[in-house]
Amino acid sequence: MIGATAEADLLTRLRAGDEQAFKVLVERHHRTMLAVARQYVSTRAVAQEVVREAWRSRRFSAALSRCATSRAATSARNAAVRFVK
Repeated sequence: MIGATAEADLLTRLRAGDEQAFKVLVERHHRTMLAVARQYVSTRAVAQEVVREAWRSRRFSAALSRCATSRAATSARNAAVRFVK
């Protein structure tokens, strides 16, 4: 399990523009986000696009600073729902 302190440090670094922190967060949360998105769309390719869009989203960046793991999944779900509509 990821320590809250380590996650908080990554989020602080992310807000400061640290690209390596972003890469670490993507590595940690991308798989979960993909699994959530896949529940809402018809193909893996679409789910991957949905997750890419979620990572690019400014709302996601703000949400990440509040609570990375659950908000990552929520962001993927919301992006998938928007895609389906």
